[in-house]
Parts: sequence; structure tokens; C-alpha cells
Amino acid sequence: MFAHLVRYEVGQAENAESFIDEVLAQFDAFQAELPHMIGSFLLTRRAEGEALEITLWATEEDAREVETLVRGRVAPTAGAREVVIGRRGDLSGASLWDVWQGRQEFKSD
Repeated sequence: MFAHLVRYEVGQAENAESFIDEVLAQFDAFQAELPHMIGSFLLTRRAEGEALEITLWATEEDAREVETLVRGRVAPTAGAREVVIGRRGDLSGASLWDVWQGRQEFKSD
């Protein structure tokens, strides 16, 4: 399994909660544009105006197919967005992360 990881951060603390609302709206809308995606998570710190977006793909080829879409999106106007590429971002494929599945006991409606 492979993942794209995107980090969001608000510019001004007073805009934190509204920024996260906008990130959530973008996240929900963006799901339909990503072919072959097998899962996604959005981790948020609402009061701090921070979020991590994780999108999951079964194969490296599927993940690479949407790389331009993932990199091309912009953050809501009140903050910044970056594709997390790691410390060695100059390497080919550095925007993809290998995923190791741990134990899961959550349920979704």
C-alpha cells in the first residue's frame, strides 16, 4: 500500500477553526476526483489550525497516476498546504510513502 501525505497549516491563529472547516470541505469534495483510491484520513487539530491528509492506494502505479492532482491543489486562503516529501525530497518518487498496516478496531458509519 502507498500513501500521499499532505500537511495544512493556518496562517493566523484567529482563523484556525474556519480554516479547518475549509480543509474538511476540500477533503470531502476531492475524494471523487481520485481514481483507484482505497482509503483516506484527515487528522485535524482544530484549535491550532493544523491538518494532515492521508490518501491510500493499493499500488505504486495508482498513487503515481494522481500525483499531479495531489500536488496541484491549493490550500484554503487563510493558510498553507504542502505535500510532505520527507527530508530527501530530491529523490524520484519521494512524495509517496510506503504504508504498513497496524491493528485497527475502528468502525465507520
